[in-house]
Amino acid sequence: MSKGSSSKKVEVTSDDAKIYIKEIKDAFKDEKHKFNEFLKTMKDIKKKRADIVCMLARVKELFEGHEELLLKFNTYLVDEFEITPPPNKPEVNIEYARKYLDKVKV
Repeated sequence: MSKGSSSKKVEVTSDDAKIYIKEIKDAFKDEKHKFNEFLKTMKDIKKKRADIVCMLARVKELFEGHEELLLKFNTYLVDEFEITPPPNKPEVNIEYARKYLDKVKV
């Protein structure tokens, strides 16, 4: 079952899961260890070697910087374990910050 954008449950097909796995693999094509760690984490949860809280923490860590993948992971979770995106960090303009500090020093 899946969590849709309107909080309605819909069926997830094996094709949906395969497409999602391919998206993850493509996203981490230059960081194969992260993709492999994701697969290991999924196997651990399937074999009950890890609980869902540990699995969610690991997935959040692995998918850091890949908000779309993280939010799509909700498709495979029950509502009570839904992942929310981390708050956006404001961008810092280094040049502006330097000028500001120069003014403050005076």
